[in-house]
Amino acid sequence: MDRSWFVSAAFGGALIVGGILMLRSHKRVWEQQQADPELDEEDRSFLGRRYRRRMQASGLLTVIGLMLPLGDLVRVFAGAPGWFAAYWIVVLLLVMWLVMLAIGDLASTKVHTTIALNRIRAEQRKLEREAAALRAQLSNGHDQSSNGAPTSSE
Repeated sequence: MDRSWFVSAAFGGALIVGGILMLRSHKRVWEQQQADPELDEEDRSFLGRRYRRRMQASGLLTVIGLMLPLGDLVRVFAGAPGWFAAYWIVVLLLVMWLVMLAIGDLASTKVHTTIALNRIRAEQRKLEREAAALRAQLSNGHDQSSNGAPTSSE
């Protein structure tokens, strides 16, 4: 056995450990989010899709971590370059799918965050208008009391 197997085993092992830790982390966060009574249906739907994407990505990472050293170990490939190529094409396709999931998650999170920020800004503008209207009412009431006219609070 040559040293390259140890490198792929170490790298694959790191991917496996990282994937399993991420799976556990996503599950723990998902359970906390499910218990949050302040989430509306839109947020729950987004978080559910994000959970599925991230679980799939973490699972793929774990599978890829298993496949890397396995591809170096399997002796079937020694006399069959076609099978060797097919195996590594599958690994590359899985890596590409993982990258696509990551890009999709990034884009989806950005869109969701932008929409949420726009909702918050709209609510902020509404509250600022209401506060300005209340200040205007209070200052009008204060002006009347300085002229000797009774105010609604007297």
